[in-house]
Amino acid sequence: MAGPTIAEAVAAYLDGAELARSTRRTYSLSLRRMARELGPERPLGEVRDAEAVAWFQTAHSASMPASWNRERLTVRSAARWWREQGWTAPSFQALRHRRFMAIQLDAIAAAVHVCERMGHGSLAVTGIVSAPGSARWTWQRRVT
Repeated sequence: MAGPTIAEAVAAYLDGAELARSTRRTYSLSLRRMARELGPERPLGEVRDAEAVAWFQTAHSASMPASWNRERLTVRSAARWWREQGWTAPSFQALRHRRFMAIQLDAIAAAVHVCERMGHGSLAVTGIVSAPGSARWTWQRRVT
């Protein structure tokens, strides 16, 4: 038996996966867009991972990190569920890493520079904890 079309797979996931109502609504928008742009009547098993990842990167290239990460989680969650059903589906494996804001890293570098200029010595960033919309970092004085 041939696997489902992309539209059928999306509908099955949205109906069958245990999702909160708000999550289902958000995932529905994302996955229906994917189906529309990859071809809703196309068999899911025909979509190769490289094509799915290329679509994702093109569709979300201008997204802010929090949006990109939410969309990434959406397609990876659906793809995992589809494979659990025994269907051939892209894994989106190339999207396994979260995206972080470059501005956060620039802010950290600027803060270290300001501290050094104010005579606080040479500093090294020792860790970064990032959450959507915020970043915290730790630092220590370099021993020279």
